[in-house]
Amino acid sequence: MISKNPLLSYISKTLHVPIVEYNKDHILAVYNENRELADTLDLNHLNHAIFLTNSYQPCPYICQSKDQVLLTYIFGKHSNILIGPCMAESNFSMTHTLPFDCNLTTNLLSQTQLDKLVELSCLLFNCVNSDNVTTHECLTYNLVTSLDLTKYNMTDQYFQGQENRLKHNSYFQEIREFTSIEEGNLLKLQESWNEDYGGEVGTLADDELRSFKNLGIVIITLASRAAMRGGLNPEISYTLSDQLIKEVEKLSSPSDIQQFIRQTEIEYTLLVRQHKNETKQTRIIDSTSEINFSHPLVKKAQQYIGLHLHQQIGTPDIAESLNCSVSYLASLFKSELNLTIQNYIITEKIHYAELLLTYSDKTIDEIATSLGFCNQSYFGKIFKKHTQYTPLKFRQKFGK
Repeated sequence: MISKNPLLSYISKTLHVPIVEYNKDHILAVYNENRELADTLDLNHLNHAIFLTNSYQPCPYICQSKDQVLLTYIFGKHSNILIGPCMAESNFSMTHTLPFDCNLTTNLLSQTQLDKLVELSCLLFNCVNSDNVTTHECLTYNLVTSLDLTKYNMTDQYFQGQENRLKHNSYFQEIREFTSIEEGNLLKLQESWNEDYGGEVGTLADDELRSFKNLGIVIITLASRAAMRGGLNPEISYTLSDQLIKEVEKLSSPSDIQQFIRQTEIEYTLLVRQHKNETKQTRIIDSTSEINFSHPLVKKAQQYIGLHLHQQIGTPDIAESLNCSVSYLASLFKSELNLTIQNYIITEKIHYAELLLTYSDKTIDEIATSLGFCNQSYFGKIFKKHTQYTPLKFRQKFGK
């Protein structure tokens, strides 16, 4: 047959695949320069697949046979078009499958890039139907993605859980567990662990050890966020979380991971409790209601301070970064926190110093210098004023 449609001829030559135009069961034209393949094609067999769709499709309809051959159907107003058969250059799964093998000699089929096949199929579909289907819509309609597989597996697992009356651990127990961390309440945390809720911990990987590591990462992440909601400095919480997750990756048994997870939750709870105790000493709370520290400039100033603890921080620097006056910012701090800005900075630096003395091997002089104190003696004086301990005594008592 003589090719009469220049667009179909162009697509056939570009993709190196045969194209067949037909109306119902009558072949109107064939576009194919691969003579060897033409001798082996059973067009009626391939066209029969059109009846499996039952109805008009809103975009190019890409099918995959059992032997991984791709066939693309374009449904038009006056005729239908078959692009293919061809083989894909890479492995993937299509939503639409054919219940038969094409039984073709695969070395005769061209290796086609999926993106190019989709692009030209959409071009043809839009020309035939005066439509505007995008390549993204076409891929979404035809390609089985990782998200699709995840949703499929989730649905199947949920069904099996319903059949076997299996369920995950209690959501409300989880709320109580992480609320305990947010409140800095170690007793409530331990009580939440001892609850009898009858559920099962989720399986987060096929390999048992990997599953427990993933679970550890999830719990550490949730605990760090709970601690931040409880008032722990975000940079400290994030940094600790990063280090704890690295440690989880080094562990080699589920029991070690479980024990480590419990220790991390305890640690976050104690850090929040320590922060709240310091807050009580430095803020005056009205006897009938708690102050709501919500002014955006105060929050931004606190964030700025938290990011610059290793520097000399002055009120003018903070005010300049927030584009406000020194007097206005100082007034806000006083009214919101009942603290001067410098007192707040000192409090945050001392809290940071406690962490360094507890968990790092840096010398007291190094800590003093890194926090911008003029000398170790002055640092020791300020530290004792806030904690009742000298830096050395604090490290001896709480260092790990």
